[in-house]
Amino acid sequence: MFARVAGPPKPSVIFHVAPPADMPPVLAARARHHFATLELSGLYNSQIGNELRSLGMTLAKHRLRPAELRDHLQETAEIKAAVEGRNSWKAALYRGLVDSTWYLEGGWEEPWK
Repeated sequence: MFARVAGPPKPSVIFHVAPPADMPPVLAARARHHFATLELSGLYNSQIGNELRSLGMTLAKHRLRPAELRDHLQETAEIKAAVEGRNSWKAALYRGLVDSTWYLEGGWEEPWK
């Protein structure tokens, strides 16, 4: 599972599945079907607000430079994947934050609702 973080005008996160190329087609189709049928993107989006507000409060205290923030988010993504599973919404969220230049350069200060 993956997450794409989008910036202005309104911060948002879009969760999606992208099965690996070597996954059997039947399993890949099943993963996509379950993700869509169970509306998992919406479910995960309903849970990210507290996570991002908490992270934002922490970042406001520490004021990391973008490179330091990227390292911190990468480490957090690895920990979330190890503890909660590599396909957990939190691991996907933190990987998405690592890939978001907008977030790293101050997007974390935007209000997440």
